[in-house]
Amino acid sequence: MIRSLRLVDDFLEEPEALAGQLRASPRPLAAVGGFLVAGLSIFLAQAISGRAVFFGVSSFWLAVVCLWQLGVGAAMSALVHLSAEMMGGKGRALALFSLFGLSDLAWTTVLPITLLWLAAFPGQAWASGLLTMPVFYGVLRLRARSVSHAYGLPISKAWTAVGAPYLAMGLMVGALFSVAIWGVFRQLLKLAA
Repeated sequence: MIRSLRLVDDFLEEPEALAGQLRASPRPLAAVGGFLVAGLSIFLAQAISGRAVFFGVSSFWLAVVCLWQLGVGAAMSALVHLSAEMMGGKGRALALFSLFGLSDLAWTTVLPITLLWLAAFPGQAWASGLLTMPVFYGVLRLRARSVSHAYGLPISKAWTAVGAPYLAMGLMVGALFSVAIWGVFRQLLKLAA
């Protein structure tokens, strides 16, 4: 427990030294713990604000959210590793996974933010979802800093390496949505004719 807290402290206070330390000996269990704690915080924030209505509040959905957070973290670590390597950086994917797990601990701030929001504005649970945007930006910023330190890239290239997978996913979702809209529009034209 103390070693984990020291690891988080090093991540916040001396990120460059920690990146070098994790390059030599990655800590994947700390990353898994970070992703799972982040998933727990997101789940609890959604449950308290009442936004988990579609899935409900159960131990099964808690496990799904935590495993989703872990799976997406692992996939993003791999994609960002490939992006950073293509940009000329040298690093290890497992070290990046460890750093991303520590970066995801920023999601633990979602729960207290949601509690404070609901205490101040009891009937406005819908807006608590908007408060996750600054946290998401904070996670991305910590990830970019991690890529910069772990791969020796300038911060602009690190932001590009982190942002490229998100941009690709956004473009893919946008393309699928456009195809779906076009299909509906086409069917409406056939019905009208």
